[in-house]
Amino acid sequence: MSTERIEPPEIRFFDAIRRAYVEGWTGRLGLDSADIRGQLFFVGGDLYISPDHPFEATASAWADSLRSIQRRGDGETEAGEGSTETSSSGPGSQEAVEARAATRGLISDLTDLLSTCAREACHFVDGAGQIRLDLIGPLPTARLIMETCVRGEDEGALLRLLGGEESSFVAAAADEDRSTGIELDPQEAFLLSRLEKPLNVGDLVQQLNVGRFEILQNLTRLLAVDLIRRESGSAGSPATSSFGSELVQRLSERIATSLEKEPVRLATDEHRELLGNLLGRMGEMTFFELLAVSPQSTVEEVHRAFMELGRMVHPVHADRLALAGGEGALGILLERATEAYFTLSDSERRAEYFEQVGPLQINQEDAASVEERQEEMKAVARRNFQLAKNLADRQEFHPAIQLLEQAVKSDPESEYLALLAECQAYNPRWLDRAVQNMSRAVNGRPDDGSLRMRLGSLLERRGDTSRAREEFQAALERGPEVIAAREALDRLRSGRKNVEKKGFSQVIRSILGRKT
Repeated sequence: MSTERIEPPEIRFFDAIRRAYVEGWTGRLGLDSADIRGQLFFVGGDLYISPDHPFEATASAWADSLRSIQRRGDGETEAGEGSTETSSSGPGSQEAVEARAATRGLISDLTDLLSTCAREACHFVDGAGQIRLDLIGPLPTARLIMETCVRGEDEGALLRLLGGEESSFVAAAADEDRSTGIELDPQEAFLLSRLEKPLNVGDLVQQLNVGRFEILQNLTRLLAVDLIRRESGSAGSPATSSFGSELVQRLSERIATSLEKEPVRLATDEHRELLGNLLGRMGEMTFFELLAVSPQSTVEEVHRAFMELGRMVHPVHADRLALAGGEGALGILLERATEAYFTLSDSERRAEYFEQVGPLQINQEDAASVEERQEEMKAVARRNFQLAKNLADRQEFHPAIQLLEQAVKSDPESEYLALLAECQAYNPRWLDRAVQNMSRAVNGRPDDGSLRMRLGSLLERRGDTSRAREEFQAALERGPEVIAAREALDRLRSGRKNVEKKGFSQVIRSILGRKT
């Protein structure tokens, strides 16, 4: 994952925050000095902080305050249904006023904290792999930018920022989701409404019965978050996804409906760990790996894989998993999964993408602390394996395969490979992969008769009776007590077909119940 500066080293810290917001960045913004005050996270342009950030207590108190205000407002609205006097939805309601006051207090404290490092050089580490599930947010990023851009500036400085009295501004065609999420003061909203048609700064000052300094401040605030633009130019617009937000919304609603009818059967800790693993790997996974499908998979298989993954990563899980602010991180996962589905469900797009990604690249490990890193990877692989066993027992084969693929990348233990093969064999189209991984498991433990037996069974299913016979014979030699191996050899000699007496899920359960 590469690191790049948002601007040359002399960029101001708050300017970097603004660009991250405007362009909808996802990743981590930090100071070159590694000062923890400057370690900020962005998900789609929204600001988050980690639990170890010095501002954590203030941000958490602010979030609790807003929830309390919202609950009180909702209660008043229900009690006085039909009345508009106590409605919590209006910008002039008591709840809205209190919420704005709480947000202004938070922004003031955050600005004070960050202003001490505002002149330091900063860098932006791009990618969703930087995002953690325990982040706090989203914080009011737009309001932070709006307030910091006018902080400490006098009338002359504001006028220079706006380009002078003759500069003309008009309301911008901003992204609807972003603009509706900005809580404007009544005076800011009124000024924005006056700019439906272009007006210059001088005319606005003359027409409005508001102080000149206040108008300049509000214009600067609106310009900072792209709610207005100079008539002669464009302030730019956030990058849009090639597959469109409407598709993401439509599929998200479909998945939410599915979850209402049939919730995910997964323990909280297991679900959190699965999401953390997916988030950490997302930047390095191809669309094929993310959905756990092959270039030869049918459209139906791609759709099924997407729905399985979407059910696991949908933002609706944030509350159940106690992920305060985790909706943003899960939203990134769902958007990435949707992009993968959009690409792989069309044959032409899939072919183009396959040419683009080519063979999978193996990340090179850092030279330093190799032993320590290897031990850490082995521990993570073991945890992933244990989690995958539980998932497979619940017949959640798709996430189990993802965890096992990660485990064998870090530590190709035979038991990991064997379980991966058994889960892959659930899909007949993945039988070749299953044979390959079971063969790797046997190579790691050539004297294990049980593994030989399982490889022989997979080979027989694939129709490779010659190799299956060899493995059954090897299993018999390494464990004469394996009656199943003798029965399999007799069956192959007589030409009888193997009629399985129990379903695949029962086989998986019996395998998981064994001690390896």
